[in-house]
This record gives sequence, structure tokens and C-alpha cells, in this order.
Amino acid sequence: MTKTIQFFAWAFLVLGCIILIVFLNKASIDGYTISNGVPTNYETTGQFGDFIGGVVGTFFALVGTLLIFLTFKEQSANNKRIAFESSFFEMIRLYRANVNDITYTKTKNKKEIVYEKRQAFRIIFNEFIDCYREVKKVFKFKRDFTLHNA
Repeated sequence: MTKTIQFFAWAFLVLGCIILIVFLNKASIDGYTISNGVPTNYETTGQFGDFIGGVVGTFFALVGTLLIFLTFKEQSANNKRIAFESSFFEMIRLYRANVNDITYTKTKNKKEIVYEKRQAFRIIFNEFIDCYREVKKVFKFKRDFTLHNA
């Protein structure tokens, strides 16, 4: 969509410039010129300027509108990316703060051992695996995924 709008913006800009050049060339051929910075006939050149401004100015206004639309679209995409990045990095900061605050106390041979930070996660995970293996020995799991009518 963005490429299409860019294409139309460039096309209308080129079209406006071509129309401007064609009408200026036609006016020059018909003998309407500006000599020494002073128009030769105010009424005729005023009408010609109004015509050019109305036709070519419309194309340039359309190009400006399309480019403003593209700018807003790009800005919206950038704002979404920035919002995602800021929330993502905030979550990482909170995760690190939580990891630094965690402690796990384990009693072994009537002696308390305190694990902190990442080491606590490793100990808790290993204990979970040990519990799973013990339960697996007692219960022989059989997976049955069929639905039974109650």
C-alpha cells in the first residue's frame, strides 16, 4: 500500500510539472511573456496565473496530502515499535530485579543452606525433576486422550 501511494505521489508530481511546462510553453508561443520582471498585461497574465494555479496547484496539493498520509503512517508504525521496545525492556528489568531478590532456603542434615538468585532456580528445578521421577515410579502413566461421557 505504501509503495502504491508513493508511486501515485511521484506520478502526480511529475504530471503537475509536465502540465506546468506545457502551459508555460504554450503561453510563450502565444506571446505572453514577463519582461524585466513586470508583466506586460496584468489582466491576461492574472487569468493565466489563476488557471495554472488552479490546475497545477491541485496536483501539488494532492501530492502533499499523499505525502502527509505516508508520514503519519510511518510515524504510527514507529510509535508502535517504540512502545513495544519500552515495555519489553521494562519487563526484562523487572525480571532481573525479581531474580536478584529471590532466595531459597533448604534444610539438609539439620543445616540450613540458603541459595540466592539464579542458583535458587537451578535447585528448585532439580527438586522438581526429582519429584517427577519419584511420582513416575509410583504411578505408571497411561495417556488416554479420548473423551468419556459422564
